[in-house]
Amino acid sequence: YENCLRIFKDSPILGHGGNAWKMLYRAYEEFRYGTKEAHSYFFDILICYGIIGVLALMSIIIMLCKNTIKSFKENIEKRRQFVTVFMGLIVLIFYNLTFDYGFSFLVLLLIAFVFIALLENNTSGDNLNIKYLDLPIFIALTLVSVILICSSVGKYGVKDNSIKTILNPYDINYRLKYIQEEASENTDEIKLFIQNEPYVLQDSMYKRYWHTVFLNEKNLNDEELFKIIDFGLNLFKTIKPATPMYIETINSRARVMTDTLRKLPNIEREGIDSRVQELRDLIIEEYKTNVKNIKDINRNQKTVEECDIILEEYNQILMRVNIDVNNI
Repeated sequence: YENCLRIFKDSPILGHGGNAWKMLYRAYEEFRYGTKEAHSYFFDILICYGIIGVLALMSIIIMLCKNTIKSFKENIEKRRQFVTVFMGLIVLIFYNLTFDYGFSFLVLLLIAFVFIALLENNTSGDNLNIKYLDLPIFIALTLVSVILICSSVGKYGVKDNSIKTILNPYDINYRLKYIQEEASENTDEIKLFIQNEPYVLQDSMYKRYWHTVFLNEKNLNDEELFKIIDFGLNLFKTIKPATPMYIETINSRARVMTDTLRKLPNIEREGIDSRVQELRDLIIEEYKTNVKNIKDINRNQKTVEECDIILEEYNQILMRVNIDVNNI
């Protein structure tokens, strides 16, 4: 839960989007563990949709409680049924909000909605004017249907990955395949993917991005070139390593950064020297934290011998670009 709060603090208002915990927890974990769920529906909503999402959820719960209490007072003969259904719903909601992730399973969400339907059945049925809801409901169902149809067509009826990404933009696998197969030298496509999914295949995507930078640098003017270079450097500075407690990835990140450091000086443009120094300083700055994580066998769950091998390889990678690790 502490890691949930750390994730929440980085985007408190709107959250990080769906599946935030699954995508981000390794970047925030303080010791190595494996879990794809936050084990609290409240924290799941908090990190996915931020304060706005939590307020929306609490509004639904408050209105439900208010309507139930009102109906309880007005329908004396049905109080026992209301109490039974209401207590079942409250237990289901608050158990999942606080201790578990059952709402990740569609069947439990459906059960919760059944409880809500049973409670609402007698609270406002006589006063509800259905005709005013017909158009919004029709529009909502139409939009959902269009999205599902496009998704299905994109998944089963189209072979071109560039078209799949248009028809099914919420599935990152299609865009990833499109980049790997058809747009591997397109800096803009890779940049867009990294912006939307900064933790997916982090090191390999960064490596691919820098490859396109060096491949296209002669065709770009200074402003265009430094814009994409600065974007890449900013990634190293601001995006957390995807798996800091999986210390094997420290060396793969170091290779990407040192390979970039070797190639940057080959770009003969005024202003490149400051970027080279900026990257060198960042590599040195990360060294102490990375060494601490490598040596902390209680958190990374490695043996001393395994850590020594990884650390020795890490030092060798940095020394190849003339960084004296003994003086850091």
